[in-house]
Amino acid sequence: MLERDERAAEAKELLDNPLLQEILGRLEVEAREQMLNAEPGSPVAVAYHQRVMAIRAIHADLIRLVDDPKMIRAARERVRRFSQ
Repeated sequence: MLERDERAAEAKELLDNPLLQEILGRLEVEAREQMLNAEPGSPVAVAYHQRVMAIRAIHADLIRLVDDPKMIRAARERVRRFSQ
């Protein structure tokens, strides 16, 4: 549980880091613009689409790491309360 909480804290720091969020945001905007400027369905468009999806996946994984320990602790607390 402690390791999971530490990972959640590190993920929260990354999510709260303005520089990292600026960089990821800029990378996503650039990739989206390149994707829209490419020929639809071309390998270039597909590559930029995959880049956008990868950036979004990183963000989603960080959010999951932050939320997961909270959900586990809340579930354990509910079990404890109802078992009394």
